[in-house]
Amino acid sequence: MTAKDLQKIFIKDCLKPLLKEHDYKTIGQLWFKKYDNFTVLIQLQNSAWNDADSVDFCFNIGISTAIIDKPSFLRDVLQPPLREPAFLNAQRNKHQFRSRSPLGYKITLDTDLALFISEFEQDWEGEILPLLNSLTTLHAWKNLYKKYPSLYIGPIKNVLESII
Repeated sequence: MTAKDLQKIFIKDCLKPLLKEHDYKTIGQLWFKKYDNFTVLIQLQNSAWNDADSVDFCFNIGISTAIIDKPSFLRDVLQPPLREPAFLNAQRNKHQFRSRSPLGYKITLDTDLALFISEFEQDWEGEILPLLNSLTTLHAWKNLYKKYPSLYIGPIKNVLESII
């Protein structure tokens, strides 16, 4: 079994059901949840250098002010999106499946998938999804982005400043 096979099992058995439980719909490797005046988008991004032995990936998390049934991350998300470290405390950013990857998460041929899923669920059920679920207004997203001045630029800043 390759690392990519392990990632596919993780996506099918863990990621999709977890996000569905929190009312996210999916199109391929994009999950989205609609609110009254915006949509939250979560995109799984694989490294271009992945191979059969090792898979690195991260999650781009952002919003669109469009309420759309079939979103496209590149077309619809307000740039720049955030990555999962913006939603995790420092300790969760350093566990064994995150610290070995410059991109985010890492799965290798040697990965204990049950342990990987356990760590992932601690990240997402314990921190990322509770924070995402609390961001129910554009004002809340503006406050989150203001914690990251280097990312509160361009289109996301222009839109959030003009709306709120």
